[in-house]
Amino acid sequence: MSHHCAAVMTTVTSNVRLLFLLVCAVLISLHLQGDSSSHSELFSSTSAPPQEDFSNRRDEQRKSLRRDEFWLIDSDTVILPFDVDYTPPDDSFGSFDPLWSCDDEERPKKLVFVNIVRSDAMRVQELLKNYAKQCHAGFLSVAMCSGLSWASMISGTWANRRLKGGDSVTKCPVQSAMTRGGSDMSNKTKVVLAPLLEHSIDLLAGQVPLGCADKWIAQQQPAVVEDIPLDKKSVEAQYIVSLRHPQAWFVSSMIDKLKLKQQQHAILLNTSTIVAAIQEKVTTDLDHGFYHEVYARYLITPSQISWIQKEDADVGIQQRVDISLSNLKSQNAVIVLAEYMDESLEKIRHLIGLDYSNEQQLQQPTVNPEEARVLQTVLDALHQDKAFYGKFQNYLQYEQKIYKQAKDMHERQLKWVRKQ
Repeated sequence: MSHHCAAVMTTVTSNVRLLFLLVCAVLISLHLQGDSSSHSELFSSTSAPPQEDFSNRRDEQRKSLRRDEFWLIDSDTVILPFDVDYTPPDDSFGSFDPLWSCDDEERPKKLVFVNIVRSDAMRVQELLKNYAKQCHAGFLSVAMCSGLSWASMISGTWANRRLKGGDSVTKCPVQSAMTRGGSDMSNKTKVVLAPLLEHSIDLLAGQVPLGCADKWIAQQQPAVVEDIPLDKKSVEAQYIVSLRHPQAWFVSSMIDKLKLKQQQHAILLNTSTIVAAIQEKVTTDLDHGFYHEVYARYLITPSQISWIQKEDADVGIQQRVDISLSNLKSQNAVIVLAEYMDESLEKIRHLIGLDYSNEQQLQQPTVNPEEARVLQTVLDALHQDKAFYGKFQNYLQYEQKIYKQAKDMHERQLKWVRKQ
């Protein structure tokens, strides 16, 4: 480039020669800068985001994110305005104090049970409902609200995020609701409304995401200062999160889908049929670059998803795992594991101050031994197929990362509770 510029300069006037020299210098400089910057990363997903005005990089970060397919993107270069590598203090990690006692008249801090694995953790939900009835706490259970949108939380009528091509949103339905006096409100309210939460509820349980209490307004007295109402503030909330080993959970969900599709009981399904369906699902997804990812749908908060979608930010699956893990730790979520339900209930009893002496007898879950046998048989068959089992582990690797940390948190919490 420099030889070419020199040849041209001999044929032009001195003024033009000077101008052309400046243009060449600028072009060379830009060329060199482009080469050097192409090898740098905007941000490592394992470190805390820098404190800066993120709006300056919006154009750089806008990718081809499809708003209804947030979970299918696989790149990890975006800078996020929230922590993706929260490290709790060693002296507090795993510890939590009792939230209430049964005779409390007021419960300013709320309890939210993020029941990801649903039926596998219904004993916890039943315990919380029994506690609410016995100890005069307001209780609300919610279904089909894992896609809770930040905009609906602000508006006060909870609804899921709009799907691509959809003309309407799905509001979050109430399963059951009970006043602090023990009255059933299920027939009076069909969807989750902000006034219901503010004035009547202490415990929220069901298919809701972490962070769903961020716009749950704390109930306040109608006090005013110079006729100006006091600012409303969100409640503090303690989260409980239920998880299950990814392999058992995935196989169990596949069996449920086959039961529904073929209208058969699990024990009537042929093991080879179940295994073949799992192999087809896993292989097809991996061929398209997809991994099993459900935990992050619940563990990334509505406000975080709102920011990501608003900015069209390209957030890959590993970064979504990092955000999920950071949220679990920063919220100090009490972990419930389906494989360790008795130990999990021990922690919940400590959290809500429920003495064994005044605990109502919990109904044991109805577990069909034949269905449990089918599940174990399928897991054994998958493990024995060495050629496929590696794919199976690869397919569930990101769920396994979340489960591994959750199990570590569970063990720390249980150890701490037993020292009290």
